[in-house]
Amino acid sequence: MTGRSSRIGLIVALVILVGGGGVLARQAGNRAILGGLEASRHDLAQHGWSVSWRVVRPRWALFVATVEFVDFRVSATVGDFRVFYGADALAVRRPHFFSHDVMMFPGKRQALVVNRREETVLALRLVSERTRLVAQLSSEGVVRSLALTMPQVTTDLAALPALVPTRSLPAMLVAEGVRVRLHNRPQDRGGLAVDIGLEALRLPVSWPGLGDTLRGVEAAFSLPVTTGRETFLLHLAQGKLGVASAALSGRMTGWPVPTGDFDLVLRGVDVATQNMAASGAVSPEVGEAAAVLGRIARHDASPVPNGGDTKAKSGKEPLVDLPLRLREGRWWVGTLPLSAVSGLIARSRQP
Repeated sequence: MTGRSSRIGLIVALVILVGGGGVLARQAGNRAILGGLEASRHDLAQHGWSVSWRVVRPRWALFVATVEFVDFRVSATVGDFRVFYGADALAVRRPHFFSHDVMMFPGKRQALVVNRREETVLALRLVSERTRLVAQLSSEGVVRSLALTMPQVTTDLAALPALVPTRSLPAMLVAEGVRVRLHNRPQDRGGLAVDIGLEALRLPVSWPGLGDTLRGVEAAFSLPVTTGRETFLLHLAQGKLGVASAALSGRMTGWPVPTGDFDLVLRGVDVATQNMAASGAVSPEVGEAAAVLGRIARHDASPVPNGGDTKAKSGKEPLVDLPLRLREGRWWVGTLPLSAVSGLIARSRQP
């Protein structure tokens, strides 16, 4: 009995020790998070940033310091821009051992507004569950990268930059399988590299013959800081809408009057145009012309003898390569304004 009692006593003592150590570690971790945030808030305030919350709630988690902020708000002035971000809640977790990562879990509802002088250039509201943001920190506390994942998110758009061609605001987008990663690039003097992936993106409008869902959306761009002028490099942006797919790349420089040069490559345009013609989005003549061009692109004109028969040699999938240009706030397809291209499509739909 004595040996058994000793073992039981030892187990109880270990449980108390581990539990007490966990409580102390949690309290120390929570104090570290709060202290670090308070210090960061003071430092950010010196640079025009404001961070606030209504209630702070420490949470229990083994080996992890967890603090939840209710009604979390951030605002800042960056150059000519004023940024506002808000979330109904924000949980911050930081492991006690062997990691410099900080995990953040925003609440179900978030909002972002960006103003430039008196104009609202971006305004959106997000509704998403199980959103996760992981910040990888160096030993000095410098953010190396951010990784954001959202299984599904509904976005209500109220305002977009004027450079984005849209006339259907306000609008709602529904995205699935969202993955965003930001890489800090100190070699570019504070530049950023961004990778974005979406499994599906449901658009607010449906294109006749193509549907309303973009799939396989991938984008990669970087924002290197140059002397005197900001440069936006779009390495690749691609996606598929129905039977058609598109890939875009290029660059945009300068601010506040940006100048952009991009290359747009379209695939499956012939089949997509035929589907649009069948649905009445474009005239039947346009659909027939697209079908002829597709057949010409897929086959050589010269026949090839094959056992006495003649068969056309199969070629590659037909591509349409278009130059997109941004000049003085207007988009051009080569030397043709994009608005004129939209007008041609609109006129082709008239009976």
